[in-house]
Amino acid sequence: MIREPAALWWLVRGSFVTPEEQRQIVAALGSRTRLRGGGVKQPVRGPAHLLTGLLFCAVEGCGMRMSRNGTSYVCQGVRLGHTCPGARAMATCVERAAVGAFLVRNPDLAALWERSDLSKRRALLSDAVDRVWVTRAPGRGRRFDPEKRLHIIWAGEGHDE
Repeated sequence: MIREPAALWWLVRGSFVTPEEQRQIVAALGSRTRLRGGGVKQPVRGPAHLLTGLLFCAVEGCGMRMSRNGTSYVCQGVRLGHTCPGARAMATCVERAAVGAFLVRNPDLAALWERSDLSKRRALLSDAVDRVWVTRAPGRGRRFDPEKRLHIIWAGEGHDE
């Protein structure tokens, strides 16, 4: 730490950081962590997959969220050990179908979609889609048919299955 009469400066990798810049750096890093039990700081992770938080299991009596597990989205009921027989669908197929339906409904957003990163794409989908219900496949190894297995509830349309 180097002290100067007019201001306090920190030396960081050969560059000087003013106290104001240091406060901004600390605030930016602090927003990426949260306190857990015992006062331990843990990183804050945002959703890493396109449809996390939008997909729900449409198996009768379940309705739980689905999350990505490897190359598939899987019912949380199955992952948590509940009795749901569980919907499971290949992530690329579900994402392709949901994005396709979104872009057909919002063709003016296609250019913005193409140049956006994952977080912006998630924001665009979240603004337009309330939830996506995914049904269970009729059997193992069946080709994914979005017409039969996906039901998209667009924002403002309600929560019916």
